[in-house]
Amino acid sequence: MKGLYRCKRYFYLLPFLFISTLTLMMGTGPGCFETSLMVRRMLLDQNLNNTCKLLKCRSEEDCKNIKEENQLRFQKLQSDILSNRCYSILSRVKHGTPEELEVPLSFSILAHRDFQQLFNLLEAVYRPHNLYCIQLDSKSDAAFVKQVSLLVQCLSEVHNNIFISKKSISLIWQHSSLLEGDLLALQQLLEFPHNWQYYVNIVGSEFVLISNSELVRKLKTVRNNIGFVDIQFPHSQVQDRWKYSYELTKGAESGKADTTLFGSYYKNVPRVTSSLKSLPPKNLTIMYGIKNVAISRKFADYVINDELSKELRVWLKDVLVAVEHFYPTLATVFIKNINYNSNINNNNSTENLKQIPFQDFSFNKDLVEFQMRKTFWLNSDHYCYGQIRREICVLSLLDLPAILQEKGFVMNKFDSDLDPSVVTCLNEMIYGLDKEA
Repeated sequence: MKGLYRCKRYFYLLPFLFISTLTLMMGTGPGCFETSLMVRRMLLDQNLNNTCKLLKCRSEEDCKNIKEENQLRFQKLQSDILSNRCYSILSRVKHGTPEELEVPLSFSILAHRDFQQLFNLLEAVYRPHNLYCIQLDSKSDAAFVKQVSLLVQCLSEVHNNIFISKKSISLIWQHSSLLEGDLLALQQLLEFPHNWQYYVNIVGSEFVLISNSELVRKLKTVRNNIGFVDIQFPHSQVQDRWKYSYELTKGAESGKADTTLFGSYYKNVPRVTSSLKSLPPKNLTIMYGIKNVAISRKFADYVINDELSKELRVWLKDVLVAVEHFYPTLATVFIKNINYNSNINNNNSTENLKQIPFQDFSFNKDLVEFQMRKTFWLNSDHYCYGQIRREICVLSLLDLPAILQEKGFVMNKFDSDLDPSVVTCLNEMIYGLDKEA
């Protein structure tokens, strides 16, 4: 019945879909104006009044002109960054609301390609009072690294609250390097002289669903000492991730192994071995959840400096998708008399080792009151209008109505090579403006 309801709900789209199918058979996709009309109709059906400049176009030519203007605007910004003309970048910086200033945040951003998408994400979340660390992939091409470095340099000239991680590592999909990238950034954020209260981890291919001020408002409702961490008990298929050790193919970390169109970040994934894994440290119950978190400074300090956290970090190095297990598992752990201060002294750390850790699952519901990331998977109810890559929908403008129904901090996944207009529209809808260069 649920499927039948969806069919009836979008029955009016059949003419559009029929035309789209014909155009696809002829080797082209639906036109710009046609796509805009489809999105507007879907938004009306969902009683959503959200709009952006592109959705107001009145003809194919008008639509194409708007898209071209948006692209030329970014190219101008890109040129300014490469020429070290920082004024145009600094003039676009959003300043925090009084509510945001009460809860300063720190962000880590993992990135390996697509400067346009990274720029859009950073522009959305960047505020002068927060702190930011960008963790780059050591395999990223030189042009991408140069653009990121110059952008950071521009922002740092005035605000001194953003930096590139001191250590560049090889980031590989499903590998523990993604967890290491997060933790390398987090450690530097903890060491930086700044009064941030919560740590947020995101990646360059994501984009926000809500503003920073809305996130801060939600963080103010936190009733635990941790924040927002997705926690689930792992099902049997997930538990297979730590039955045997996983290892990388030869040359994967250097990027010398086989690559795909999107680079060795995706191609050289960890492969299962015949070596059985040891039991988790202190026989912990390994938990499972999405990688994105918003965690308090106290908990952030714990995951970096506590001895049990260090043991778990090492144990997860040969576990598939380690980043989905580290934060959720540690969030359930409570050790009596742990010192949560930033300067944990060696005596206390040694004493902590004598304590027997246990896990408390009674507050899991509090930790998942707000989801930090949303994704449309291949097996979800949502029809992907963009492209399916590795079972994830890479989003396009036609996915916008479904995106706006999601409740979370960021949405995954976007690619400016596929369709930059969906992020442009989201940005205008969230911040209620059409930014000019």
